[in-house]
Amino acid sequence: ATEVRRTGGRWLITLRGGSTVESSVLAEARGRRGAERRGPSLLAVGARYRTRRASIAETRIEALEFGWCWWARFGESLWLQVIGTARSGHPHRWAAAAAAGIPALGEALAGATLESEGVTARPAHARLGAGPPAPARWRCGDAAVALDPLSGQGIHHALASARLIAGAIRSVADGGNEALAQRFVGSRHAERFARSVRLAADFYAENRERGEFWSRTAAAYGALHGSLGPRGLLPM
Repeated sequence: ATEVRRTGGRWLITLRGGSTVESSVLAEARGRRGAERRGPSLLAVGARYRTRRASIAETRIEALEFGWCWWARFGESLWLQVIGTARSGHPHRWAAAAAAGIPALGEALAGATLESEGVTARPAHARLGAGPPAPARWRCGDAAVALDPLSGQGIHHALASARLIAGAIRSVADGGNEALAQRFVGSRHAERFARSVRLAADFYAENRERGEFWSRTAAAYGALHGSLGPRGLLPM
């Protein structure tokens, strides 16, 4: 979608290439984009490697001085994702730094080759979609609320959000009060965001002695949680 506008009580969505789609209801599921209230800026840098020899299937989470990583192996494939901040050095060097700090990972990556898709970089901060709700427009998944990956199961929450939105849309279509449904959905998203922020603050605080990254991130999430109003609502 390149443009979204409301006219005559309906939504008009312009797609790449110029074609348009018209709908009475719009579900926004565009990930971590748009206006937001957010936690500390975190970046997840990931890559898939082909290792020299096959391995049993396994997955691990490892703490580093400058951040943390999770990696998974299946056969000759190894997926590595490292989470850090702009203060953690150049992101392209994070994988090598992680391998140097984790002997098992260094051994697994010895002689490995990077797969053709290369390195990806994605935001990894907790976020809550901001701004007043629009008529017949609903935020879903990470567009509504996204978790810090250390604090919860993001895919589970995104799917739960989709079910929440589907139920709200059905309720309104059956004659329910849309303003009340929007307020209910917004409250659920805010509560989930507040819980995620609290858990993130706790998890990072548990590792604060590992280095500045952990203590600084814990403090930022702690301050954000302290600024949340009743039921996780943030003052606008």
